[in-house]
Amino acid sequence: MGTSVATQWVYDFTEGSRDMRELLGGKGANVAEMTRVLGPERVPAGFTITTEACVAYMHADRTPPAGLEAQVDDALARLEQQAGKRLGDPDDPLLVSVRSGARDSMPGMLDTVLNLGLNDRSVRGLAARTQNERFAWDSYRRFVQMFGNVVRGVEGERFEDAIKAAEVENFRWHGLINVVHVPVFRQMFPFREPLPAGGGYSTACTTKSIALRASRCSRALSLKVVR
Repeated sequence: MGTSVATQWVYDFTEGSRDMRELLGGKGANVAEMTRVLGPERVPAGFTITTEACVAYMHADRTPPAGLEAQVDDALARLEQQAGKRLGDPDDPLLVSVRSGARDSMPGMLDTVLNLGLNDRSVRGLAARTQNERFAWDSYRRFVQMFGNVVRGVEGERFEDAIKAAEVENFRWHGLINVVHVPVFRQMFPFREPLPAGGGYSTACTTKSIALRASRCSRALSLKVVR
C-alpha cells in the first residue's frame, strides 16, 4: 500500500519561480522569480500560502486544510531564524507584510497589511530599538488600521475620525499614541478575539481571516520581512 504524500500548502520564496503563477499567485510568483534571479541575500525573505490552500479553505466552509497551520508555523520559524528576530518579540520584533495575489491580474484585490508583528508590548521595543517613538507608534497605527480595514471590514474613515478627535486635545504625535494605545481603536472591532499578538498561531489566524474575505477567484498570500 502506497504512502500518501501531504499537500504542500506553503512555499518559501526560494522554492518558487515565475512559472508557478497558478499556484503562488501573481505576487508570489514574481517575488519568487526575483529571489531566484537576484539571490536570497538581496531579496527580503518570506513565504507564500498557495492558491490551492485558499480554494480548499473556501470549499471546506472556511475551514483551513489539514497541515496548513503546521506548515505556516514551520515557515515562520525559518523566517525568524533567517532574520534573527521573532514575530511579536517585546524587545526587537520581526515585522512582516501580508499581500494577496490572484492567478490573474484583476481589479478589487485586497490591500496589503503592513507591520504584522506589532502589539502593545512589541511597539515599545521597536521604539527603544529605533530610538524613534513616533515612528514606532505610527507603524502600529498603520498595522491596526490596515488589519481593521482589510481583514475586519472596518471603514477607514472611522480610524481617521478617531485620530482627528484625539488631535484636538493633544499634539499630533502624542495624540497618535493615545489613539492607538488606549481603547479608541479597540472599540471599532466588532469581534471579541484580540488583535494578533505575534507568533505562529496569530499569523495563521491573520492569513485565514484575509482568505475569509477573498472573492471566488482563488488567491495566494505572501508574507515578506519588513524589518
